[in-house]
Amino acid sequence: RRGAMSAGAGATPGGWCKSSPLVVLSALCAILVMFATLLGVNAPPDSGVIVEKTPMLSNSIPPARPPASSLTPDVSPPSHSIAKHEPVPLTKHELGLLRSLDPGLFASLPPDAGSWEDAHSPCFRDEKSSKRKCLPNYHVIGAWQSGGQAFNAKLCKHPDVLTGVALHFWNEPKPVTQYLDSVTEQIRLGAEADEDDENAENGKSSKTKLIGDASPGVLANTWTESQRLHLGFKEYVAACWQGCQNQSDVFVNEEVQSSRRKCIDGELIDGEYKDGCMAKASKLDPLLNWDTTKSAHVLLSVPHLLRAAYGNQSVKIVAVLRNPLARLKAAFRKYPHYAKEFGDGADGFAKFIETFIDEFETCMGGDKQGEDGDGTYELNRDTDQMIQTEEPLKRTRQSCAYHFESLGPRQEGVFYHCDQLIKTMYGTFLKTWVEALGKKNVLALRAEDVFSGDSATRKKTLWKTVEFLGLREPSDAELHAMDSVTGGEDYATVVTDDDEEVDQKTKRLVNNFFRPETETVSDLFGNDEEGMSWMRWGTSV
Repeated sequence: RRGAMSAGAGATPGGWCKSSPLVVLSALCAILVMFATLLGVNAPPDSGVIVEKTPMLSNSIPPARPPASSLTPDVSPPSHSIAKHEPVPLTKHELGLLRSLDPGLFASLPPDAGSWEDAHSPCFRDEKSSKRKCLPNYHVIGAWQSGGQAFNAKLCKHPDVLTGVALHFWNEPKPVTQYLDSVTEQIRLGAEADEDDENAENGKSSKTKLIGDASPGVLANTWTESQRLHLGFKEYVAACWQGCQNQSDVFVNEEVQSSRRKCIDGELIDGEYKDGCMAKASKLDPLLNWDTTKSAHVLLSVPHLLRAAYGNQSVKIVAVLRNPLARLKAAFRKYPHYAKEFGDGADGFAKFIETFIDEFETCMGGDKQGEDGDGTYELNRDTDQMIQTEEPLKRTRQSCAYHFESLGPRQEGVFYHCDQLIKTMYGTFLKTWVEALGKKNVLALRAEDVFSGDSATRKKTLWKTVEFLGLREPSDAELHAMDSVTGGEDYATVVTDDDEEVDQKTKRLVNNFFRPETETVSDLFGNDEEGMSWMRWGTSV
């Protein structure tokens, strides 16, 4: 299962971390990542990406300090970025950091690898191979269990859209050459098909057609789904974990962990905390130590990486969103490890929901019973011990959503069973997509409309997307062919009031927890009429 994390006694912390057999080399990689970051590698002057014009206080990356997500308050994004839904440009400082975190990506794209074909197309001629290579024109980014790939299959029936890819490149550390080659190969196959097509004779070759990437894991940029930005953290934790395996796994008593777990999780010695693997890695991770006072953004994530990679070239984002409760119910039923952990049926689903909401509120400063933090105690993110403090815990909803599984052993241990709720926090993540690319380049659709039983409603969403992508108007026959593609009908189902698999208490919990998410989505994408429908859509029934 993508992004699965296990807290078992013999499991690697963060199941996505691959234990490297070369411990020294892995640790060295982490150090090199930090060293390159500290040097403050800046973007080439001709990178093409939109950058802030006002001078920065400093172009150097700040040295490592305690993780901002856990010890300092988040700074709200500039109010104008949400009010006007305009993109917040990347500064040279931010672009330099992104380049240092994924140097292979930027070395394979313009301006390093060549020049873009024109002012809009994400295609270029690679200088080394002399081959034409392309990034996708658009991305259908999710959400999971919401029908994004099924919807893209409908779009691909438009005569000017090629069969796309679904490689989850942006949220996983896959080779950039593989990604570019896969996209370019699909374009080549489209060109071969065009040879016998009248459209080719009329000048509508595959070179002018669009190609998309339908990878549903890209929407919610949790720590696990942002691996490209945390390669140093990942390598360090894997090497550290491997180094702890030769220590004893015998518990001294019920209150004292084994030497191996102390090595991994850290321990308290005479009132002072000795860092474990994750705490050590956190202090080396540039994004956890991001200095927001020198940044135009509260945090940097996958949308900013994608924006930096495309530079000023055109790219569109489509998100297909499903009613939160319906999506959670579908995910609970799809993956058997949830029922194994919490039980089947309504009772198991209720426990699944309650557990994560409790844990998420704990992350923000409340306790397991759901009470708000009073500023007297807070949870030490590494030891899971309540420690006395004069100020309340200052993690926000945003920082807990983006960094949850990286915050300590407790959060890492429950993430595998609770990640689905974070992945349903549409507003939190789409807000960053709009911040990075601008409202005009992000489209949100309801799965209940995309796969509605009413053909007029389905066609309306297709028309809306065609216009958004800048495609020509399809003929009636072409629109019918797009609409006739089947495979997503189940994504239109909702949880009804008489659904015996979800009790009323669970419905209220879900409605209350996700209300801020629905309000944000409504603010970002709804006009007066549609805004109200987004709000109604956000309720369980």
